[in-house]
Amino acid sequence: MSEAESAQVVTASDVLSLSFKSITSEPGWMVKVMIGSLISYLAATTFVVNQLFLPLCVALLGLSYGYLLRVMRQCIVDPSAKLPEWNNWVDLLISGISWAAIGMGFTFVGLGMVASVLIIGAETGSCNISDPRFSQWALASFIGLFALFTCGHFFGAVLMANFAEEESMAAGFAWLKVLKRIAKKPFLFLAAWLCAFALSILATILPIASMVFAVMTPFAIFFAQIIGARLMARAWSASA
Repeated sequence: MSEAESAQVVTASDVLSLSFKSITSEPGWMVKVMIGSLISYLAATTFVVNQLFLPLCVALLGLSYGYLLRVMRQCIVDPSAKLPEWNNWVDLLISGISWAAIGMGFTFVGLGMVASVLIIGAETGSCNISDPRFSQWALASFIGLFALFTCGHFFGAVLMANFAEEESMAAGFAWLKVLKRIAKKPFLFLAAWLCAFALSILATILPIASMVFAVMTPFAIFFAQIIGARLMARAWSASA
């Protein structure tokens, strides 16, 4: 391993450890996380109860995303900053819905790729189990789509940091700038993304698996999202 790669490993380790410690060291952090978890929970449950509540669900999700963007923004400027307050609700709503709109664009692209794969399989007949080409088609489609969605999720996480920093819709389409920043410290961004992804999975599975703490699942998920946002913000700041 070269000296440059070793320096990146050390930097990534420092970023991960500091992001955990800086949240729980401040008073009142649990209240802020509980507010966000309650908003996210209401966003999910209102849509399940009645699809007519979709506008309310979108507004609540906008507040949740807006707060995560504010967390990233403050952490980019000051890595030791405390969790932001829940105020300026209109600003949170506009910022969050703007990012959600960009995220929906990526989702539609992904769905379009899935549809293209299915259409190609249907036209060639390779999607039929009885066809001798089915195994090759299924394996190639799975690997291709898995790689596409994985890379898209990683790129979107880094793009979110750029969007949080610049606070403009144009920042959501500054793909070349984001790719250049990733190229500067690829291991650092990859470590931050993998850690955030793993935390989100654990925050979802562990409380439910324990049964007793299942009621804490929304809190654990939002807490993991905050840590992930701070991780990516620190990586973004370090790659400047």
